[in-house]
Amino acid sequence: MLIAAQERSGAPQQIYWNAEGSGEVRKITGDVNSYLSLSVGSDSRSFLAVQSDINVNVWVGPGNDPDAAVQVTSGRMDGIGGLAWTTDGRIVYQGNVGDSYQIWMVNADGSAAHQVTNDRYFHTHPAVCESGHSIVFESDPTGLQHLFKTDLDGNNLTQITSGAGEGSPSCRMQSGDVVFSGSDPNRHTLLYKMELGGASPVALSDQLLVSKRVYSPDGTCILAALMDPKTGTVIRTGSALPSRAVPSNRTWCLSKPVLSLASSCVSALPRHARIAKDPDPHSSCLRARCPSRTRQELQRLAENARLAVTNP
Repeated sequence: MLIAAQERSGAPQQIYWNAEGSGEVRKITGDVNSYLSLSVGSDSRSFLAVQSDINVNVWVGPGNDPDAAVQVTSGRMDGIGGLAWTTDGRIVYQGNVGDSYQIWMVNADGSAAHQVTNDRYFHTHPAVCESGHSIVFESDPTGLQHLFKTDLDGNNLTQITSGAGEGSPSCRMQSGDVVFSGSDPNRHTLLYKMELGGASPVALSDQLLVSKRVYSPDGTCILAALMDPKTGTVIRTGSALPSRAVPSNRTWCLSKPVLSLASSCVSALPRHARIAKDPDPHSSCLRARCPSRTRQELQRLAENARLAVTNP
């Protein structure tokens, strides 16, 4: 029997042979490429496989002239598992050398590329956190994904979650919290938030998380796609949630500009809510309480509104 398999997370998929009646497995290929779509010939004396040789690298360029971008890394799959800016203009990314996937850092001009982590485990989805002082990333040294935190120089590496599986962190740069995907005791993937000072994770919604999640640039919203576990419909595609758990009977104030996020941010409001003008005649804030207006009405009302979550 021929199979294509990985020895561990992140390793290239190789071809293995297991003789009939034998418990021994022999490795047929052993390189940095991956092998897919394996097929054995009718005479059982030959086989076909697709060799996947992918090169991905990090490029940097001006936002108004992407054609001027220049390549700043030279690995095989650099950045494919995530990348982020530091506060001083360096780039943190998942780098690949051989079959090792580590957290790397490089200057924006391509100089001083170096590993932040250096072990045999699979590290991915780095996020720069705590005002640029730390990196939070996903790893699976025990076979189950958890979140880890390290200083920018690689010191003080610490596991910070230990649930049923956590990954894909996103941080507000000027704060000490992180949002991430996590499995609850029923193995449902939910959106969680945690203070990096040591607090326990808190689920922000009981809806199933079906996308990556990320903070908006000003930190007032969390973009995500959530699915109703009862109906199976995606109810907040590209929408935003408050940056903390908020019961549906609380008041949310829409005040700071989030530009094009207006119509999607408002869909984080309770699905049937009543909009009332703020009592302050000089305020453009709208307040929502349950129940009465539909989500579509809220979206129309929000088109000219400005958004931010405030305390009730």
